[in-house]
Amino acid sequence: MKVTERKQSLATAGLLVFLTLLAFGLRVAGLGAQGLAEDEANKMAAVAAYRAGDFTSNAEHPMLMKSAMTTCVVAAEWLERHAPSVAPTPEAALRFPNAVFGALTTLVLAWLATLLFSSRVGLIAAGIWTTNILAISINRIGKEDTFLVFFMLLSYAAYFQAKRISLRRDPADRSLLNRLYLLSGSAMGLMIASKYFPHYWGLLFLWEWLSQRFLSEKKLDNPIPKSGLWRFYLGMGGAFLLANPVVVLPSTLAYMKNYTEQGTVTHHGYLLMDRLFYNDPSHSAFAGGLPVFFYGLLLFVKTNPLALGAMIAGLLVTLRRWREPHSFFLLFMTLFWVVPFSIIGAKWMRYTLSLTPYLCIFAAIGIENLVWLGTRLARGSDAEEPARRGRFIFAAAGLVVCVCALDVVRTVGHPALYMSPLVGGQMVAGRYFPHDEFYDAGLREAFAKVAVTAPSGATVATETPMVANYYLKRFNRTDLSVEVLSDANFSFDATAGTYCVVQTGRTYFENRARLAFIANAAESRTPVLVADKVAAQVLVISAETARAVNELPSGGSVVRLR
Repeated sequence: MKVTERKQSLATAGLLVFLTLLAFGLRVAGLGAQGLAEDEANKMAAVAAYRAGDFTSNAEHPMLMKSAMTTCVVAAEWLERHAPSVAPTPEAALRFPNAVFGALTTLVLAWLATLLFSSRVGLIAAGIWTTNILAISINRIGKEDTFLVFFMLLSYAAYFQAKRISLRRDPADRSLLNRLYLLSGSAMGLMIASKYFPHYWGLLFLWEWLSQRFLSEKKLDNPIPKSGLWRFYLGMGGAFLLANPVVVLPSTLAYMKNYTEQGTVTHHGYLLMDRLFYNDPSHSAFAGGLPVFFYGLLLFVKTNPLALGAMIAGLLVTLRRWREPHSFFLLFMTLFWVVPFSIIGAKWMRYTLSLTPYLCIFAAIGIENLVWLGTRLARGSDAEEPARRGRFIFAAAGLVVCVCALDVVRTVGHPALYMSPLVGGQMVAGRYFPHDEFYDAGLREAFAKVAVTAPSGATVATETPMVANYYLKRFNRTDLSVEVLSDANFSFDATAGTYCVVQTGRTYFENRARLAFIANAAESRTPVLVADKVAAQVLVISAETARAVNELPSGGSVVRLR
């Protein structure tokens, strides 16, 4: 019996290692295929500031991810000097920490799902995460959500591991329990040091409070002891301050206050299916902000149909079992993600990453129960059924994982452009969520074209000044003047050459009149294609057009690049 259990443990460990390596490979393949986005250019500026000893740059976000990025960029430059054949591009180096933590999330998700349900659910959920194209898309960009999700799941997994061990009520476990509660708190602190989303800490304890009082099946009737709670908060506070010490600086606090009051917002608007909505906290989904169906539509068009069907089946099964504490945990975390994120006006594709692990667990539960139902209907009941069913379950899960992996391979370098065949496949890529789907892809190539053709002193109008300045400096064209098209204080200089680098996804209420006029009156236009789709255009306008644009009122219609 022990030999069999050991073999199973080794097989499980081997499969998890394989899935983690696969997840890493899918996330780093073509990691530098597209240039920096505006958010990433801000991170690159923060890296430069960190290297100069200034840790207050990009202060609306904590330090942890930017510190990791700085390490990777410095390492990439060292490789460029000493082993240029293996040196990554600056873009790939900046994104590398996210790819690593996105892959490592495979392990902590398997740990958490195993504790909540079973080792089989844990393995299948890890496999679904490995090839989930939406998760891969977000793990490949230089944003904080990947770090947040990794440490959030690690905190929850350590917490549930401690809860399970405490059920044994063995005094010999006290030391291990203390370490687990310290690990859980430390991971929670690192999560907040990755992104200022502390509500995930509150949700964990709100779930426990509710489950202890309102569930009929109280399998977890052992609340966290005071000694464990003390260590949890010690770890959380200590890890947060160690990883993000600048949070106590007056300049950081002042900047964050200005940021939360939307003092840094210079434009408004998000294009969803050719309609412009507000995308800021001031506008809820019921007051001009992005609609409540935003994330539902996103998941529908960006998830493989097989995986989507498994997720829906798992959700239905879990709803039937909602009185079980762990099913209640899964539903509770999903509900408290879907409701607030759907109501607030500010919505982005990357926010779905903190929901995706729960969807992967739903998919694992769905596959398990669909196969169970299928075998029951096909064969009835016999003594060998459990073993046979287990093989069928892993075969079905393997099929889903392989099909999803093929989707990733087909869109290598640009997985965010994947579209479900249920809505037309790649024929409609970039049409539903152009900002998030392209994520400024094509700008590097667009500014390269400007650098080659623009006369000295020309103006470059764009909505991505950080990206423009970064690449024009790289292309030795610091003589060009970069301006923001949506800036109400900006007027075109009719005496100098004017280039406009425009993107459909960066249509705002402040620039749509100018974009519509320029698109029709440009003297020349050079499209930049990404995966056979027009991601950006370089437009050259005449002095007459520049004067006319300066006289335009605000407003206007939406123009899609073709």
